[in-house]
Amino acid sequence: MRDRNRDMIPVIYKNAENFLQALWEGEFDDTLGIADAAMEVKMSVRKEKEFRFKEKTVKRIHVKKDGSFRAISEISRDGDSYFFTKTADGKQITAKDYDDLIGKLYDFYGGDYLLNNHSVAKAWSLYVADYRRMNPEKGKTIENMSSEYRRFVSDAFSKRDVRKLTVQDLELYCMELIREKQLKKRAFLNFKTILNCIFGTAMYEGWIVVNPAKLVRNHRLIEMCDQSLSSREVEDVTLSDEEKELVFAETNRRKLLGRNKGYYYFDAMVRLHCEIGCRPGELCALRWDDLRCGSDGKPMLHIHAQIKEIGMKRKYEYVPITKDEKGVSRGGRYFPLTTNALAILDEMRHMQEQYNKDDGFIFCHRDGSFIPPDSYAIYVKSVFNSVGIKGKSSYVFRRGVNQLLDSRGVSPTNRAKLLGHTVQTNISYYTFASREVIEEGRKALESLNV
Repeated sequence: MRDRNRDMIPVIYKNAENFLQALWEGEFDDTLGIADAAMEVKMSVRKEKEFRFKEKTVKRIHVKKDGSFRAISEISRDGDSYFFTKTADGKQITAKDYDDLIGKLYDFYGGDYLLNNHSVAKAWSLYVADYRRMNPEKGKTIENMSSEYRRFVSDAFSKRDVRKLTVQDLELYCMELIREKQLKKRAFLNFKTILNCIFGTAMYEGWIVVNPAKLVRNHRLIEMCDQSLSSREVEDVTLSDEEKELVFAETNRRKLLGRNKGYYYFDAMVRLHCEIGCRPGELCALRWDDLRCGSDGKPMLHIHAQIKEIGMKRKYEYVPITKDEKGVSRGGRYFPLTTNALAILDEMRHMQEQYNKDDGFIFCHRDGSFIPPDSYAIYVKSVFNSVGIKGKSSYVFRRGVNQLLDSRGVSPTNRAKLLGHTVQTNISYYTFASREVIEEGRKALESLNV
């Protein structure tokens, strides 16, 4: 085999020599001319594509605050014409022709680094440029979002490649951010909006095919947020007497209109909720046999169960354990019933005798089944919207009862016992500055001067 290969070498050499001689004599000029022409066309197309990419990139970045493209002007001077434009910082860039000016702008804004830059910061800058162009009238919105971006996104994170960031990476960063800045729920959700904008832009650009920000488990991270409300004033998180009257009037109106449809129980639920301040799930789980009398013969309510969502399919079940008992029943708690509360229950009993099948629940559908907490929450929200109360939910009734107990001198320990949570929870989430905070402070301080 080796001898055969050795014998072929002179033949190969001779063929190469003949080819070079023919090439020298011009026998392949026509073929090479065609190849050169094809190469020139190919290079021309490639240059055109490169220019269009540069032009598209410049038009997205070289914009004013309102999102409009910065003007490019052509000026003649001393017999010569040239193109010029100004950047955001006032720098003037000029060139002999339009194509050269686009090239200079492209280099000014980062050049070929833009083509290979897939960082978080780059995706955000593209989003901002697009938003400004599409919504020139919303400059304030993008300024606020940019401010939050600077607040939440560290220098190190801004340089990360979005193509390499996983759901786990984002959740870990969120956890660190929440701990470091002690974010509240609203601030965290604002940051999630920023992340969705960044990765949504990355998908639009074709950098990624799945948005990992959409897969971040919000509920786990929200639990880590600082949800304390103790620094807020009471009117922000409870209902005033005037607002209560509006709510009661609206629920009564709806009760009268929907009596024949069985909607009367919602009115009673709202009014009783204002009296006992339990959790919505506990309110829905109340049964007639939960009415008790204490050792002094006075009426009270045994709160020891909840209607709880099971799984992810909006399926609710009666669970004989309250939320604060954390999976192990300790007998629940007892809450005193006022004259108003007893009157509401008497009315409800009378209504059930007329319209409902009695299946043991105080608040139930006509077939006797319990009312799901989400149905009650939707009803309360619609009532609030109808009377112009914004940003509040059914938990204002629970906070309102705690505030009433606080104003009557009931200690945090006893308030926590009645409402079913810890003392720390009561202070952090249910105790607020009173409306008379300035006057109370003045009286206390003046008493020191006596």
